[in-house]
Amino acid sequence: MNLERAMRLDQRLGGHLVQGHVDGVAEVVAITPEGEGRRLALDLRSAWRASWPRRAPIAIDGISLTVAACQA
Repeated sequence: MNLERAMRLDQRLGGHLVQGHVDGVAEVVAITPEGEGRRLALDLRSAWRASWPRRAPIAIDGISLTVAACQA
């Protein structure tokens, strides 16, 4: 669980807000170091996999990410 204190209105925002709704759920099955970042492998349910966009913003535990590639 990730609980964070509410941000005060006089504080600087060090990123951007993530909001929206849940379109689906995926399981993180692997995290691999890659350069200065990490590559995440997600297991998508087959019914949801067909509608998965090839490049799209997603959020995992409130962290905003961009899908770079999809493999079947």
